[in-house]
Amino acid sequence: MPTQQEMEALLRERSTATGSISEAVRYAHSYLQSPECQSTAIDVFPPTQLAHSIGKLCRCRGMIQEVQPELHLFCASRQNFFSSGGALKVMDRDDVQYMDAVSLYVIPVPGNLHFYAADEASCSYGAAHCSTLRKRSDRDDDVSTAVPAIFTEDDRVRKHARHTTDTDDSAAQSSTIAAARPSLNFPHPSCARLLEGACVITVLLPTDDGTRQNPFRINDVMDFYGYQHFPDDQLPVNEVDEFERFGAWNATELSRGLVSRLLCLSYAPVSSLQVRRHISVTELIASHMTEARSSAVAYFATTLTQGDALTAEYLLLHLCARVAVHSASMPVGDLPLLISSLHLSVAEWSAQLREVVPVAEILLTGEALQPPSQKRLTPKYNNELNYLETGVLQVANGTHVTIDCASLSPNDETWYEGMFALIHKQQLLLEYPYQTLELPVDVSALALDSSSAPNAVHPLFRFATTLRWIPDASSVAQEAAQTHHVSSGAVRDYLDAVRCLDASSQMDDTLSDRASRALFEMSENLPGWNNRDPLLHNNSFSVAMALMRANAASHGRCSVASEDIAAVYKLERARMERLQAHPHSVRPTTSTDTERH
Repeated sequence: MPTQQEMEALLRERSTATGSISEAVRYAHSYLQSPECQSTAIDVFPPTQLAHSIGKLCRCRGMIQEVQPELHLFCASRQNFFSSGGALKVMDRDDVQYMDAVSLYVIPVPGNLHFYAADEASCSYGAAHCSTLRKRSDRDDDVSTAVPAIFTEDDRVRKHARHTTDTDDSAAQSSTIAAARPSLNFPHPSCARLLEGACVITVLLPTDDGTRQNPFRINDVMDFYGYQHFPDDQLPVNEVDEFERFGAWNATELSRGLVSRLLCLSYAPVSSLQVRRHISVTELIASHMTEARSSAVAYFATTLTQGDALTAEYLLLHLCARVAVHSASMPVGDLPLLISSLHLSVAEWSAQLREVVPVAEILLTGEALQPPSQKRLTPKYNNELNYLETGVLQVANGTHVTIDCASLSPNDETWYEGMFALIHKQQLLLEYPYQTLELPVDVSALALDSSSAPNAVHPLFRFATTLRWIPDASSVAQEAAQTHHVSSGAVRDYLDAVRCLDASSQMDDTLSDRASRALFEMSENLPGWNNRDPLLHNNSFSVAMALMRANAASHGRCSVASEDIAAVYKLERARMERLQAHPHSVRPTTSTDTERH
């Protein structure tokens, strides 16, 4: 693991040899991608080792909650790369270079725990319920021993300007402690108390031929590698200049004890809309994928569907599907799914899914979709404090969202517009003055209905793929015998490998004709199959094609084959036969699009 001094020496050596500091930074980007460097880096989340990580290589894996809109310049010195003091002394020499940089506000991935080594069981009761303010002051003391800083009263006012009341999801947490905790602009409570932290990351974008395009997008999950960095010390604030209040963006508003700072020299995507990388490297061999697929179906039949093989199969295809592309503002590839049963425990299903989804699992209930006044549903720009206030619907790309339909109030639909955009357009609405931006996302939506009243499900969640869950106790023991050796981690690795496939939407003419004939046969031979929804994303024909792509991906294939068409036809026939056998579970096919738009 290269220390900060060793990295500075390496940058000095490479910049001297090439005559360009930008070239040296590009070399460092590749160098830090080596497995040796990545395996020895100290994790920023949870922030338990930050006091001992100064001068050492750090890794921050998290979701980009906000991107500073403007690029700014970073003054890099060949002799003292990490020290602005050295850079200021050599301003008249040729070994100083300005390069583009961008600031990112990164938080632990909402709804994820397996990315981080946060063992809540090791915490005592008192430690688990201590105030974050106390932790913050302790960390401030640790940091101050290494980096001296002088704070004025005005600094403290700015630092606490964004402190608001946060609500913890633990029933044991007292309201007084929750009220005292400062907000880190999290869209959802942390999965672990140790993950209550954030990081402001400065990423260098070296180039020798003009401005480099900002490659970072809100909601992307990234790995950032770099060293602890304190912009207040590198770029001293002129207290006389009132405009400096806006120059440091998020950095000046939050305490160093809660939010670390990182100067990033290398980064890699984990889950983004543009690029995907295997979280766990899995060799895609057809025989291995087929075996892993069978194990995953059996795992779901044992842990979730209680012997219902049909529901387990549809759940697998739902988790394998993802947004492959946005075409004319319509997502292609994802597969929303509605499962109904009186025996459903939505919280239990969400907890089980969190064990296997590759990125994150978020449970949306009626209470979550009706946030209190101090919280929002969709992100909105705060003009006074110059930052993007998060919302409940802001989740990382690749996240699985479970919706509790029975908990939604029919009298309050303030969530409709945001949820419609998230599910059927795969867009997150960002509210700015005078305009609303539509940010493309990749989210998997599973609606669960445990109500007994017919037609109780809101029209928005009456997806084309609707399934009645029927537990089969006689099959549970048999499935359990097959999956005693299958772990949730193995299922997660399988789903990750499937979702990282470079899916192709291209079909040869013969296969395209065969798929078209299968669709028309299902429409004619399966009563009630065709919902005739004018909303293309929820139309039965489009969803059937998504099922075929998901089935191909589940077997490790990048494109649809004839066996995928036959498999989907068989599954859809079984699904419709089950719905016909339970008429009260069949939902009307009124279009969500025509009702509202």
